[in-house]
Amino acid sequence: HGLPTHDVHAGTDDTSELMALDRQHRWIRADKLAPSEGAQTARTGVDGDPTKASAALGDIFLRYKVDDAVLQVRHLLGLR
Repeated sequence: HGLPTHDVHAGTDDTSELMALDRQHRWIRADKLAPSEGAQTARTGVDGDPTKASAALGDIFLRYKVDDAVLQVRHLLGLR
């Protein structure tokens, strides 16, 4: 899908999820997004590539998390 495979912190997935939650564009400075140059840097805190992030991807990633959490709760309650 062209998504980065090495996103540890503040990469495509994390940034996309925040974009999905921040529809008023207060938390993400899109003009400042830049990929890390290898390992996480103290200057930016980024370890990944946030430039491929989007609210649409964030919606998908958050839906996966919610669906997985619901399945886990149902399993713990014996409601499979």
